[in-house]
Amino acid sequence: MRRPALPLLAAAWLAAGLAGPALAGAMQTIYQQRLPDGRVVLSDRPAPGAVIERDWVFEPEDPAQAAARREAAEARHRATEERARQAAVERERLQHQLELERLRREQLALQMELERERLARPADPPPVIWVPGPHRPWLPGVRHLPRSPWEPALVPPAPPRPARLAP
Repeated sequence: MRRPALPLLAAAWLAAGLAGPALAGAMQTIYQQRLPDGRVVLSDRPAPGAVIERDWVFEPEDPAQAAARREAAEARHRATEERARQAAVERERLQHQLELERLRREQLALQMELERERLARPADPPPVIWVPGPHRPWLPGVRHLPRSPWEPALVPPAPPRPARLAP
């Protein structure tokens, strides 16, 4: 029966954790190498038969400082995203206001055009009021046309008759 490699794995992690601070002061080199077949390889170890074209030497960074820098960069990124979101919202609000103003101006221009057309038309003559029947004015010396059958006559009503007595 096979035993799990957990103790071995834990030992490897412990060794790497203890070796990390010891290696923190050491310098690290990266090599740019050209292989015999013409390919370019970047590695931290020289390859056999490869020509080293360039190398960079640097000091490895402290993990705590790297984590702090990463957090600071993420905070700056979040702040930048928030500013961009707010700017987009403000741009959208201004665009909406501009659209409303454009629609108001179009409506005012249409109203002005209708008013110009109304003023350009000739003025309507005043309305003629005709009152039929006995309300027509009688002017002296003017002969009036005969009345139509639906106009009432200008004859005063007959006086009432006396009541008859029964014999």
